[in-house]
Amino acid sequence: MANELAEIDDATAAPSPEPDPDDVEWIEPEGCPKCGMEVRTMRTNYDRWVNLSTAPVRAKEVPRRYRWRLVTLPARHSVHPVALIAVRVSGLEPMPDDMVIPAHTPECEHPAAKAKVEEAWRADRACQAWLPPTVVEFKDYEDKEETLTCRSSHGYAAGMDPSQEPTGRLSDEEFRQFLSMLRRYLCHDLDQWELLVTQSEYGPLYAVFANKLPEGWPEDMFRPF
Repeated sequence: MANELAEIDDATAAPSPEPDPDDVEWIEPEGCPKCGMEVRTMRTNYDRWVNLSTAPVRAKEVPRRYRWRLVTLPARHSVHPVALIAVRVSGLEPMPDDMVIPAHTPECEHPAAKAKVEEAWRADRACQAWLPPTVVEFKDYEDKEETLTCRSSHGYAAGMDPSQEPTGRLSDEEFRQFLSMLRRYLCHDLDQWELLVTQSEYGPLYAVFANKLPEGWPEDMFRPF
């Protein structure tokens, strides 16, 4: 499964060399084997390697397939970070001006890389046709003011305050709407997986969405909807 994800994400770079602790020779910056441009080779969260750009850019300037972020990993039973890994941005869409770390492919001058990027942009444009508008404008008739609410492509309002959300159990109608929207999200917006966490009065609650069964999980443990 990791190899399949690596092919999709273009995370097929060779691992970074690990110099000997006693080696004092100068280590040159890594370069793209196809165009020679300087890159940053990072381990991914599924133990493969990807060439990333050395500078972040705005999300709207990069095809979805090539958006990454860097995550620090703490030592076991510790809060001190000991490693940095690359995680592809997927599931919840970043705002257009949010900063991401692009893969090297969009800036590579090799013809094969340019063809991949053009294919990725075409896929994004095709996907965009199925998404709701990114900006919703409405009037607040009580305050007699016009309010502009920016929304991500999945409809999550910027600056959403969970404390202002309705509380209590879902009604039957709300639950049907929830299942309908969840099915729509899984079918049209989920890329490979999404790991979510939220806080409740009883502690953190976790949700895992994936397009493949994790290894060792029997299919009959899932309830269809």
